Amino acid sequence: MHTQVIIIGAGPTGLMAACQLARFNVEFIIIDTKPAPTHESRAMLVTARSMEIYQQMGLADTVLQQGQVIGKFAIYMNGREKATLETTNAGNGLTDFPNLQAFEQFKNEELLYEQLKATGRDVLWRTSLVSFEQHDDHVVASLYDKSDPFSKISIKASYLLACDGSSSLVRQQLELNFEGGTYQNKFFVADVKLSWLQPANKLIASLSRVNFCAFFPMYGNGNYRILGTLPKGFEGKENVSFDDLKDVITANIKLPLNVEKLNWFSVYKLHHRCVNRFRINRCFLLGDAAHIHSPAGGQGMNTGLQDAHNLAWKLALVLQGVADDKLINTYHDETVPFCPMAHEIYR
Repeated sequence: MHTQVIIIGAGPTGLMAACQLARFNVEFIIIDTKPAPTHESRAMLVTARSMEIYQQMGLADTVLQQGQVIGKFAIYMNGREKATLETTNAGNGLTDFPNLQAFEQFKNEELLYEQLKATGRDVLWRTSLVSFEQHDDHVVASLYDKSDPFSKISIKASYLLACDGSSSLVRQQLELNFEGGTYQNKFFVADVKLSWLQPANKLIASLSRVNFCAFFPMYGNGNYRILGTLPKGFEGKENVSFDDLKDVITANIKLPLNVEKLNWFSVYKLHHRCVNRFRINRCFLLGDAAHIHSPAGGQGMNTGLQDAHNLAWKLALVLQGVADDKLINTYHDETVPFCPMAHEIYR
């Protein structure tokens, strides 16, 4: 089987790459081991630059309609508001999208997937990368269809895009270092429906001597992302549940609240890592496969979306014979500044 580009991974980064390549009439195949787009909210914020990309694609209005603008950022201690920052129209004069925009990762994936299908393309779901080989003028990928235990698919393409996340098989097979570190604290995240007296567009960060909690409003009345650090008393404890942390959360915020429903919960560690090269011959690394960050400011998902947008048009011009291959070398040069740890790790 032949195509121009193989995309490994159909998260936000891979789907954005596919949508952009479709805009430029580039032939591609996109695969993912999952059976369908994810349903967990995961990343929360869409930055102004990502909104500008969505505007180019005719999708910005959908994000505005289905997302939640965060109008205030407040810091609390002992149940009292200590400082408040008005974020409404904070970027006026700099962008068409001056607000802090909440639009969960699964909504980004749904939006991009529907856009992709509107072009007549689709993802090869339940399909895994087994291995790949690079040659002077092409790359050959061996794939496995999980729905058919006897299947083996071989695809020849001009380029391969690794959009397969922080555990990227492509990065591992390229034997690239993924230098960086792990933040000391463990964190928890919960998507809940809660009732309280706070306005729906207010992001609250609550500080205490025991831990930190933040409440991010999501679309729909009462839908919130709660995240925070695990107190020391939970260190080393396996299988921490949301019920274990309810009292910790209420003790931290010291405001009346009632959690009506839990939609998703996880305990995790945060990492900051980066590759030293974003292009290896005919393979490119994008998004979490190339760099992972603290979630502050929505860095993870947004840098991935922007990686894909930046690389796709360059690949299209090269594949169409309009530009020299040197153009896509600029992808590395333009990605490094968005990965500050790369300067420290690889200087």
